[in-house]
Amino acid sequence: MALPIREQVAVAFADRVETFFASKSIAFSRARRTTDGKSFKQPEVTMFAPIDSDVTVEYKRTSATIEVALEYRDTLEDLALIEQQASEMLAELITASMKASDINLGGLARSISYAGAEIEYPQTGSLTVGVTAIIAIRYSFKSDDPYTQ
Repeated sequence: MALPIREQVAVAFADRVETFFASKSIAFSRARRTTDGKSFKQPEVTMFAPIDSDVTVEYKRTSATIEVALEYRDTLEDLALIEQQASEMLAELITASMKASDINLGGLARSISYAGAEIEYPQTGSLTVGVTAIIAIRYSFKSDDPYTQ
């Protein structure tokens, strides 16, 4: 069964990020947005289900942006260097998302851009630091057929 263009974009992007982090022996997974309190392997990168935004229709073509949240969790190496470690983790998320020979995901995406980030500081008694980067991916499809570009 064919996948809608939106899911093809998400799969291609997930493959790109997974390949980058696999080369660093860092676990990667796709997940639904949930707060189930699961314990994370560390280090680990999780890609959450995209959220649609900025949808426009013009000349029987629908263009949309999916905002993909990439969460990177790791054990804090030195409490005094938390900002530096978080910045390095964010830099890796951006690099995994943006640095590729095929920036347009095989023609599926019109553009990919970094849209913001949030740092999750360790809770009392924890040494886990988290960084979430939002990556915006613009794509389009025929307005009457979300399976066709």
